[in-house]
Amino acid sequence: MRRIVQRKSVRSILLVLAVMAAVLAPQAPAHAAWGTQTPLNYTLAVSGGNPYQLLTYVDGNWIQWDTGGEKVRLSINHCRQSSYVIPDIKVFINGTYKGTLYGPSSGCKTHTPTYDFGSHIDTVKLTNTGSSFSYYPWTGEFIHTYHSRSGTWVNPY
Repeated sequence: MRRIVQRKSVRSILLVLAVMAAVLAPQAPAHAAWGTQTPLNYTLAVSGGNPYQLLTYVDGNWIQWDTGGEKVRLSINHCRQSSYVIPDIKVFINGTYKGTLYGPSSGCKTHTPTYDFGSHIDTVKLTNTGSSFSYYPWTGEFIHTYHSRSGTWVNPY
């Protein structure tokens, strides 16, 4: 009989310890809420060449920051006009290169990336790049040239 009481006591103690461990264990921080979607009222157009022409452009939809300041997501339209190569958008967060978004082979494409930087995001910079061939009649040459244009957005949180 004494053994049964000891087993029940040990079980009770273990149960109390398990409950205390669950209650006292550090909780993972909750994800900060997403802030409002801020319209990106801009056109990041890239022009160049001889003759001068529109190569590619980025039309903004919105940018959204999390209220903790460590994440950002975008919705942007990326269009190819007359760029010789498929245009691309390079993404920089706090000056650090985070990746390339490739444009369509023709027409427009919508990108909706989300970036988790892991520390506070101060700025997001997008660099849109396209290319052209320019004809120089005085030399008779066609020269392939890359053209870029950038825009930077500041985190409000």
